[in-house]
Amino acid sequence: MGAEIGIDWDSAPFDIEQFRSGMDVELEHGRHDPVTNVTDDDPVLTGKIALARDVEIGEDCRIMFGAVLVAEDAPVRVGARTVIMENAVVRAWPQLPVSIGTDVMIGPGANVNGAEVDHDAFIAAGASLFPAAQIGARAVVRTNSVVHINSELPPGRAVPEGWTAIGRPAEVVPPGEDERMLFSLYGVNFTKAVFGESRAEVGMTNYLELFGAHRDDRPSSG
Repeated sequence: MGAEIGIDWDSAPFDIEQFRSGMDVELEHGRHDPVTNVTDDDPVLTGKIALARDVEIGEDCRIMFGAVLVAEDAPVRVGARTVIMENAVVRAWPQLPVSIGTDVMIGPGANVNGAEVDHDAFIAAGASLFPAAQIGARAVVRTNSVVHINSELPPGRAVPEGWTAIGRPAEVVPPGEDERMLFSLYGVNFTKAVFGESRAEVGMTNYLELFGAHRDDRPSSG
C-alpha cells in the first residue's frame, strides 16, 4: 500500500503503525455513516486521504471558521490550548512539517508554511511565516509582518507591524532598501526552499505536480 501511493518509509515522518491508525480512522467514518464513506472503502483512496490528513491537534485548541490546516506530504502538529483564528492557513510542505507549540495564537488570515512555532508565541493577523522559519517561545510577529525562509526569530523577540525578519538569528528590518539587501545577502529562494536544489528555477511546474496528487479528490457531502 505504502509503495503504491508513494510513501518512502525510510524518510516518512511517521511509521507504519501511525499510518495504519490514520487509515482505520478513515474507514471508521465510512462504517459509521454511509454519507461519509467517500472512498467506498477503497484501500488506495483511503490511504491517500489518511496521508493528506496527517494533522494532529492538541487538547482544548480552538480552530475557528475558515481556517485551513493542510498536511502536504509532511505532518502538522498543533499543541494544546492553541488558537488558530478565522481564515488562517497552516500548510506543511514535503520535508517541511509544521510544529506549533502550546498556548500559541495564530491570528486571522495568517500564513504558516512549513514553519516551527514554539510555545506562547503570538502570530498576528496577516503575518506570514515562510518555509523552515523558526519562531522562539513568547516571540511576537505583528500584523502583516514576515519571518522569511530559514530564518530564526529568537525567544521573546518581536517583529514590528509590516517589518521583515530574515537570517539566523534574524535581523529585523522595515520594508525598503535594507530588506532588499538582506534578501540578496541570504540568497532567499522560496522555490528552492520548498522543492529542493534541483527544482529551484522550475516555477509553476512544481505546484502543478505537487497539487496534482489531489486530482482524484472528491467533495464530501458530510
